[in-house]
Amino acid sequence: MTSLKQTEIHKETAHHSAFLRCGNGVDRIVHTPSEWVGFIAYLLLIIYIGFAIKANVTMIPSIATTALLVLYIFSAAIGAVAFVIWRGTPRHARRIENSLARIGLTNSAGEVPLLIESREDTPQLRYTLQNCRKPLIFKAFLHNQP
Repeated sequence: MTSLKQTEIHKETAHHSAFLRCGNGVDRIVHTPSEWVGFIAYLLLIIYIGFAIKANVTMIPSIATTALLVLYIFSAAIGAVAFVIWRGTPRHARRIENSLARIGLTNSAGEVPLLIESREDTPQLRYTLQNCRKPLIFKAFLHNQP
């Protein structure tokens, strides 16, 4: 496989994983009331910063005010998307994906499966990975340590 094709596959996978984690984050925020608190706190912070900016823009020329408003809206949207992706990413996802790469669990392009979900049930630990858009479920039994 050529390096150009490999780069193209890596970019496609990165876009797919970002959209997948964004969707998981939206799903998690919508269906978990405790997640609402963080998102509402973020929105209240953005509104507070907006009022603070609005109170101080009377001394700034109109072009700079418009630029500041555009920057404020852009940064608020980027922050909201980053929050959603953060909530859609399972705990320790990067560490688990690095461990999979170390043991050689990769496809022909050198990509490791994407960790979609990490859930601890009572007797077992369950990882849901996705490779080539097909979910793989691994279950590991946890040993009770004294």
